[in-house]
Amino acid sequence: MAYVMVDLETCGVSAGCAILSIGAVEFDPVKGKLGKEFYQVVRLQSCLDAGLHIFQPTMDWWQSQSPEAQKVLTLAKSKSKKVLPLLESLDKFNNYLKEFKSPKVYGNGADFDNPILVAAYHSVGIKQGWGAYSGGCYRTLKRDICPDIKMAARKGTYHNALDDAKNQAQHAIEIFQRLQEMKDLWAKNQK
Repeated sequence: MAYVMVDLETCGVSAGCAILSIGAVEFDPVKGKLGKEFYQVVRLQSCLDAGLHIFQPTMDWWQSQSPEAQKVLTLAKSKSKKVLPLLESLDKFNNYLKEFKSPKVYGNGADFDNPILVAAYHSVGIKQGWGAYSGGCYRTLKRDICPDIKMAARKGTYHNALDDAKNQAQHAIEIFQRLQEMKDLWAKNQK
């Protein structure tokens, strides 16, 4: 079974908001390694055409982010060939997920990345690339299960979907490895 960490940059904070970019990385909690990556900037107008929305408070928030992070806004509004419409972006993400057997897809919050993606899939009439019960919540891992394990110094651009996905996946690996150590210790003490 594969684990994939997904991160979105969006124009809102709830299902139904427009997506600016999708970043994802495969991670192996046992071996402690990151694997295949995915990154796609989504054409903003295609999100609006699909009925997704822009929320002004989020757009105001974007204005306070670093110039490097804000580049995704300009790119999502452009006609660059690197930027794909929502349907093609989600189809490309599904093709990425098909590379893995029964992927577990973790997002940062049970109410953020995964539900926003699912709403986007519904808006263009295609099925999500992971099972209905294969979503995971990275925020629950870090906040409620192992709050003492802090994320190492971030690498890359904060609020770049791929960089954030990689940082979150590396942190999740540390949490999963701690949980495995605790499980092993418990099993040893039961003998």
